[in-house]
Amino acid sequence: MPKFELRKVKDGLGYEVDTLVKVEDDGKEDLWCNVRELDVLFSTCVRRWGSNWDLEKVCTAVREADFD
Repeated sequence: MPKFELRKVKDGLGYEVDTLVKVEDDGKEDLWCNVRELDVLFSTCVRRWGSNWDLEKVCTAVREADFD
């Protein structure tokens, strides 16, 4: 079963950014997103739904690419 790790990964400008990395059982790694991107996602959810948002709404919006 894959697991997620929070690691410091250099971005395109060379700055280290906290990043979620998915690690498969076979050792394959995939960068998922960084904390800055999650902050934008959460801010968007708050703007759209106020404090009445949940993970299901976020997943639906991401699947439908329904973000500004």
